[in-house]
Amino acid sequence: MELTLTTIDLPEGRLFTAFLRDITDHHRIEQQLRKLSQVIEQSPTAIMITDTEGVIEYVNAQFCASTGYDRDEAVGQTPRLIQSGQTSHETYDAIWHNLLSGREWRGEMLNRRRDGALIWEYATLFPIRDKHGTVVNFVGIKEDLTVHKECEERLLRQTNYDALTGLPNRLLVLDRLHQAIASAKRDNQTGAVLLMDLDHFQAVGHSFGPAVADAIICDSAHRLGSAVRGNDTVARTSIPTGSRPF
Repeated sequence: MELTLTTIDLPEGRLFTAFLRDITDHHRIEQQLRKLSQVIEQSPTAIMITDTEGVIEYVNAQFCASTGYDRDEAVGQTPRLIQSGQTSHETYDAIWHNLLSGREWRGEMLNRRRDGALIWEYATLFPIRDKHGTVVNFVGIKEDLTVHKECEERLLRQTNYDALTGLPNRLLVLDRLHQAIASAKRDNQTGAVLLMDLDHFQAVGHSFGPAVADAIICDSAHRLGSAVRGNDTVARTSIPTGSRPF
């Protein structure tokens, strides 16, 4: 609201009241905008704002920390700046389809930091409209999932693979055996299971120590792995000789 000299003929005190109200409203809006700016800038999630062409107009401090790019390096670029090439084209098609239709998109993306390291992110992307309902900006809010993904993969590996050789362990090989048996029955085919043991291995360990014993196990695993087909499985298990593995 603008006040001009033409309002000076208002009743006494009314002009002053209107002037104070205008200042108060303006001050309150400034305070709200300042708070909102601080919340966005100090948010623990990465925030990026682009125009409707995807050109970056703003990134917050967490975006810079997550990606390794300074604000000046990011603004004016497009999100291709952090693409790893390992997120499917179908994902990007779905993102743009939703955004251009005025809808939100949520999902996981594998992006790349400035130093080349990969980062998993859970992204929420949505359009911003003006008072007329026209889309004027796109906003991306991203949570770094890298540590969570690494823990997930490490747990999966510990659960399914032998720590020394990296071969499938008893749990995983039993699962593959069940799948192979089901496939063989369905296709009327046959398969084979070969159980191998290293003779006098305990004596080797006692004579030369655990390091030599581990080296022998790893070398044996490598040789066996290189001698089978790609769709065969070599595993290190703790199945006792003579027992039925399935």
